[in-house]
Amino acid sequence: MTLEQLQRLMHDVVKQGVEVDAGAAALGVDPARLRIYRNFTRTHVRTALELNLPMTRHLLSEAPLGETLWESLYEDYLRACPPRSWELNAAAEAFPAFLEAQLDAGRDGVTHFAVCLAAFEWAQFETLRHPATVPAEVDATTLNPTLTLLQQAYPVVPYAARWSRGERDLSPPAPADSIALLFRHPTRHHCRFYAASDVLLFAMKVAHDGLSAQQAAAASGQPLEAVEAALTEAQRTGLILRP
Repeated sequence: MTLEQLQRLMHDVVKQGVEVDAGAAALGVDPARLRIYRNFTRTHVRTALELNLPMTRHLLSEAPLGETLWESLYEDYLRACPPRSWELNAAAEAFPAFLEAQLDAGRDGVTHFAVCLAAFEWAQFETLRHPATVPAEVDATTLNPTLTLLQQAYPVVPYAARWSRGERDLSPPAPADSIALLFRHPTRHHCRFYAASDVLLFAMKVAHDGLSAQQAAAASGQPLEAVEAALTEAQRTGLILRP
């Protein structure tokens, strides 16, 4: 058996395309030893999904099909999207797209809101590992470089905020176009998320255009006090940085 053939066989065993006993016989090894690799990979993927997408898992587990739906999705995901990265969390990266494909295929229990929720949760992880460095000091009003804007058909932010407060008996919200702002906090280094309000969008515009508070007041026709209040609020959240 060549190295490539061995790798392909191990790949098929892990994905459950080949039974452990058959794979072990082809390799001439103890099936119990080979089963360790399959179980390790399966546990790895399950852990990545449960750690990175807890709200999505809870929602799907509470659906009419309950745990049966989540377990069947997990098994199908493992076969369709085996992990390809050394980074453990990356095993969950393909799940939002996988779930959307299941929705498009008309799979029972998979909803549009569940797809939005999965995309939002993965965006939180992506924000945490964003390669940009948030500067400790700036010379002018600056937009947080880790900012991600996520436009969705459901207002996920209020749902996620309630979840973060420990609420679990949550009903999916009614559909409504919304924009979520996600960014890494400058000093606490965790992911913050907010619904895009007029105040925060205005502060983003000011920072993006490199305007001073006085220039922003003149350009927008707002009182300077209102502009300062908007910038102060955006700075408090960590969305913008100011000298």
